[in-house]
Amino acid sequence: MTGSTGVINASVNPVAGSVLADNYKASGSGLNGITSRWYKEPSAYGEAQCIELAGAMAAAGGYIYVQPAANVTLSNVLAGDVIEMVSAPEIVGNSRGILGWEAELIITKPVAGTSTTIYYRSMDKYQEPFTLPTSWKGMLETQRYTGDVTETVITSRMGLYLAAGIAQDSRVKVAQFGMRKV
Repeated sequence: MTGSTGVINASVNPVAGSVLADNYKASGSGLNGITSRWYKEPSAYGEAQCIELAGAMAAAGGYIYVQPAANVTLSNVLAGDVIEMVSAPEIVGNSRGILGWEAELIITKPVAGTSTTIYYRSMDKYQEPFTLPTSWKGMLETQRYTGDVTETVITSRMGLYLAAGIAQDSRVKVAQFGMRKV
């Protein structure tokens, strides 16, 4: 997660000076009352992308997504190729206002003649109706998918889901996040 030229959508309410890693994009919804500061810091896996949250969300349903700016180039995927997504997340500070953090490898392909999106998740850290513990650090997570050349989209994202009415005072770090062919 190197560099700082990624695109941060205004929907995540970023403060001035916020930066996102090269070739990534961030979006969100339902974040009224929340501000986010996006910055970088060194980590065991290289640079970490950090998001500092402040405020209290006005209504339920708010989320932030971080994902690569481009999908996988399908002509580079052969039948039998294994596509792997990796991520190493950490939440620092008071994470009581965070409902969940997830990593998804997302595949769109025809199933019984209908375009269908399939989400491969191994990191659903949901606690609903409760929030996450005060501090949390995840293992290096992986999701894998074996290509069959019927795919129309291969992408990935990480999602952060917030609780309404609870003051945010936490930093979320992603030290490694990307996709590769194994």
